[in-house]
Amino acid sequence: MIKILHTSDIHLGAKVSFLGSRASKYRQKLLETFESIYDKAVEEQVNLVIIAGDLLDSPFPSKTDTEIAKGVFKKLAEAGIYVVILPGNHDYLTDGCVYVVDDLSQGNSRIKVFNDPEENIFYIEELDLGLYVKVNSSPKGIQSPLYIGGQDPLPEREGDMNPKYKVAIA
Repeated sequence: MIKILHTSDIHLGAKVSFLGSRASKYRQKLLETFESIYDKAVEEQVNLVIIAGDLLDSPFPSKTDTEIAKGVFKKLAEAGIYVVILPGNHDYLTDGCVYVVDDLSQGNSRIKVFNDPEENIFYIEELDLGLYVKVNSSPKGIQSPLYIGGQDPLPEREGDMNPKYKVAIA
C-alpha cells in the first residue's frame, strides 16, 4: 500500500500585510508548519509527499524561502520519500520563475518539480504509481484543472505494464 502526504497552499513568503503587527508571527508559523512536513512524513512512513500548488506566495520568491524549500525537499528525499511539486495560482509557472531558473530538485530523482506546462505525466516505478498533473501557468486559468480531454491520462506505455495506482493532481 502507498502512503501519500498531500498539502498545498503553504504560501511561504506571503506578506499578509492585512495582519499588521501580527504578520511576522504568522509568516513564522507558516515556515514552521512547512518544515514539520518532514517530521510528519517520516513519522507516518509515507512514500510520497505531494505539494499541489502555492508552496510559495509568488513565482519569484526570496532566496531564503527557496533555500528553505530545497532543504526540506532534500531531507525528504534522503529519507527515501518521493516529493512532487506543482506550481499553483500564486507561484505559477512563467518565464523566469523559481520553477524554471532554480533547480529545486537538486538533481535528485526522488524530487519531481513540474516546470514544463506540456509535461503532465510522471511514473514512479518503485511505487507502481502514475501521476497525472495539471500545472498552473498563470494566476487565472480559464480551463478547469480537472479537464483531461476525455482520455485515460495515464495510458499504458509501450512495453510497460499499466501502473497499479493512478493519481490526478491539479
